[in-house]
Amino acid sequence: NFNLGKSLSSGQPVISILFSDIKKSLFIIIPSVFLSYFVGSILGLWVARGPANERCWNRFNFIFFVPLVVFSYLLLYGLGLWGITASLSKYLAAIVAISIYPVYVVTSSFKRQVTDLPRSNFFCFHKSLGFDDKSIWKRFCSKLLIVDYLSYLENILIFMLGFLYFVETPFGITGMGHRFVL
Repeated sequence: NFNLGKSLSSGQPVISILFSDIKKSLFIIIPSVFLSYFVGSILGLWVARGPANERCWNRFNFIFFVPLVVFSYLLLYGLGLWGITASLSKYLAAIVAISIYPVYVVTSSFKRQVTDLPRSNFFCFHKSLGFDDKSIWKRFCSKLLIVDYLSYLENILIFMLGFLYFVETPFGITGMGHRFVL
């Protein structure tokens, strides 16, 4: 029997309040993880394709270091400017806001892997065995990329949980973020 008692303010069971808040926060975190990995992979591949793309990335990657709360309020201002007040749009804006820094992390990781792997001893060894570049990437390197992706997942989730308050509060979403602070 898992019972945390009743809330003194609402009289509802505490466990039902927590599950309700967790559900609201998971509507932000789960899509944010997928969005971060999808956009970060595409950007990482684009950056790794040539020096001009890398120069462009280096020139504009400061955007990813703007504080999260600034993006939250800018997105909230944009929603208000366009007259959008629907609940779904607030969740979508919160997903975009909390995904900004994780996109940078995934992009940097993907770019590093794609540029460093062909120069590694691992790659040269397989090339000396007679494999061509495409088959090395397909048979061996894809596994390394997946492992590298999974190594950043924990850090991204911790980041998202830690900064959930700064995304949920401006949009008026009462998820787990305010429970971490109160």
